[in-house]
Amino acid sequence: MTVIQQQIHYVRSKNLGINRQDLFYTLLEGNLETQLEPFRQELMKSPAIGSVTSTMFNPMNIQASSGDLSWQGKDPNQMTAVSPIMVGNDFIETMGIKLKEGRDFRNFQVDSASYIVNESAVKLMGMENPIGQEIEFWMGKGQIVGVVEDFHLKSLHESITPLIICYYPENTWMAWVKPAPGQTEAALAHTEKVIKSMNPGYPFFYSFADEEFEKQYRNETLTGQLANWFAVIAIIISCLGLFGLATYATERRTREIGVRKILGASVTDIITLLSQDFVKLVLVAILIATPIGWWAMNRWLEAFTYRIDIQWWTFVIAGFAAIAIALITVSFQAIRAAVTNPVDSLRSE
Repeated sequence: MTVIQQQIHYVRSKNLGINRQDLFYTLLEGNLETQLEPFRQELMKSPAIGSVTSTMFNPMNIQASSGDLSWQGKDPNQMTAVSPIMVGNDFIETMGIKLKEGRDFRNFQVDSASYIVNESAVKLMGMENPIGQEIEFWMGKGQIVGVVEDFHLKSLHESITPLIICYYPENTWMAWVKPAPGQTEAALAHTEKVIKSMNPGYPFFYSFADEEFEKQYRNETLTGQLANWFAVIAIIISCLGLFGLATYATERRTREIGVRKILGASVTDIITLLSQDFVKLVLVAILIATPIGWWAMNRWLEAFTYRIDIQWWTFVIAGFAAIAIALITVSFQAIRAAVTNPVDSLRSE
């Protein structure tokens, strides 16, 4: 349970290379399909909106792959699989992606056959100075005008792949809006107003980047919630079993407890006597469960390319917690037996 929660926390807190804070998108449908630039300019009239771009795919979940990339010196037999995305103006600024070198796209007249690539694509092509180098991809032959730092194009289950960014606003269907700091509500209100004005036949739809990100890990979140519930149920059942065993053991040793108290045994001695057998059983269970738990969690984490390392102290804490729960459960009956009048204990049989 602890390892699952640690991995989920790691996924949610990891820097993906894209600034998701307050970023949201709406769909380019109806009139907006042919009025993208007027729509973008109308949105930018509000001081509540920092920047606007458009994309073909969700940049955090690019499932498409292409083998069409060519460059000078490429081995004809080399198979390539790169992630493609078509974007509009201000893509890098809106997404908060770091530009390593070069520039962003300017306009369709200048950049209709220009490309921006990520660090993994530069490494794939073996280029030392990629800016100005010619490659051939979906938009035909063109130059690399920018290189961005690697960011996560897919979930953390998969490695970062080479990325080719094409400037083709007409082939995008998601408009991404980055509100000015602290202006998210105003940005949403303005976006809704513009869409109702320019596209009255369609309802205003939007979704935050964080919500789309969470959808990628719905199964892991559900697994974590189920693990929590099963852990609680397992603890309750274990406590009931231990309580029953403690009650039975105490009743069987009632006379012995009375004799020990008459001979000078303290309350602490009686509690230790009754608890130590159960602690031994818990220790044996910990020794058996630890390697099994380590193996099972490693198998689960293998599904993630980017993952936490299982720390030894996780199992130490879990072991101490198990012992503490066992002692608390047993202690009620142990204390009850320890404080009972020894005369009553001797008369019980």
